[in-house]
Amino acid sequence: MLLVSPAVTRAPVDNAVPFDSRAKALVRKAVVGFGRRVGMRVENLEDDAQWVPRDPSVFTTDLQRKIVSTPGMISLRRAMYLYMLTYGQGIEGDVVELGSWQGRSTIAFAQACEDADNGVVHAVDWFEGNPGFEGNYGLDKAGAKGLEQGFRENIDKAGLEHRVVLHAKGTDEAAPEIAAQVERLRLMYIDADHTYEAVSRELAQYADMVVPGGLISFDDYGPMFGGVVEAIHEHLAAHPNRYAKPVQDRNFLMVRRRN
Repeated sequence: MLLVSPAVTRAPVDNAVPFDSRAKALVRKAVVGFGRRVGMRVENLEDDAQWVPRDPSVFTTDLQRKIVSTPGMISLRRAMYLYMLTYGQGIEGDVVELGSWQGRSTIAFAQACEDADNGVVHAVDWFEGNPGFEGNYGLDKAGAKGLEQGFRENIDKAGLEHRVVLHAKGTDEAAPEIAAQVERLRLMYIDADHTYEAVSRELAQYADMVVPGGLISFDDYGPMFGGVVEAIHEHLAAHPNRYAKPVQDRNFLMVRRRN
């Protein structure tokens, strides 16, 4: 039986520095950083340029540029994590993203689908922001139509329009549409309305679509969004045999469907 703790605990921080002592690592960083500022290469930090030169397709620098140039609320590190997670999945199917805003995470998912030649991303967003937090999304300046247009332009600029299916509506409205269009759902990412009610509904509407071996992932799993945490815990407790052990990295949570 899967036991889910109702408490949210802070993960420990690993301060270990491999190879160098902490003091030596700080000195090395300062020296290398100074060298780069004055245009002098002190140490080659990009090993892939030296060790994997024959096939440019292995480089992720182009993807990183796409991500960094796209407005978003997740870090480059998290976006690259989503890319590798999606790219490395060993099952066929599509991705559903609930909450896309301007497309930073969408681009990570879509590029993984492109590189693995595996499915498309169904991006769901009503482009009006979270209720009560509309000012955080530029609605006073661009309005909802401006945000939707910005999303489309960012996906086109990344050259990934053929890997993205946009559902410009709320997650409730999009659910039957996606159920009709998606034959196999291998990964779902929930990052839309951060309330207990919304996440509970989204899990009720979408979780059954995920195929065995597929993944359900959540952003903002932490104390700032208690409703999100509560809804996730309720869902997992109600389906004790459906999922493998949840895996957490900071405020990111992922579960794999077993059956």
